[in-house]
Amino acid sequence: MPNNDHSHRKKDSACRVRDSKSGRAPNPRDIEFQTAEVVIPNPHHDPTVLSYFTEDLTHLEIDKSRTNRLIWGDNLLAMHTLLSQGYGVKINLIYIDPLFWTGENYYGGSVTKSPSVIERLAYKDIWADGIDSFLDMLYHRLQLMKRLLAKNGSIYVHTYRHIGRYVRIIMDEVFGKGRTEGGKQLPGFGTELIWHYATGGAI
Repeated sequence: MPNNDHSHRKKDSACRVRDSKSGRAPNPRDIEFQTAEVVIPNPHHDPTVLSYFTEDLTHLEIDKSRTNRLIWGDNLLAMHTLLSQGYGVKINLIYIDPLFWTGENYYGGSVTKSPSVIERLAYKDIWADGIDSFLDMLYHRLQLMKRLLAKNGSIYVHTYRHIGRYVRIIMDEVFGKGRTEGGKQLPGFGTELIWHYATGGAI
């Protein structure tokens, strides 16, 4: 019995089937933020910031519910919460810098393949099921980002050359390929930015 996800796929199209891929998008959960601190800069103490604006903002009343947020935690839970609070299709720009599938652990600026009792673990980039579990992690997050992204919004994904081609396939699946049909540009891939620096390159 063919999987419903593939039964209507065109014969000349290709896809990568991951062992751990879920058949449906994760359901949003209502997880409340715990606000640790609200920071509202005093315009009288920092007039240089206001110099960028032509409008006088010194008497502006700030709606605390609409201020910028710095969220500490798993972005999967953060995005579920943003969706539950009405941010769906309202975010104009998303930039993410996910792990690079390096197979290493990172300890406070140094790299090692074995834990150290002295160094503090910064983050892990080792995946039990290899690339399948890495792409599965990214796939669910991209689904939520699509639901948050405005219709005219843009998403930038910072990745590395050895994993970029796989991420591109996932992006095409979630957001579309960005091709033109009937003179109309469809949602999806826009362009690729490549830079080079003295110690190497990244895409």
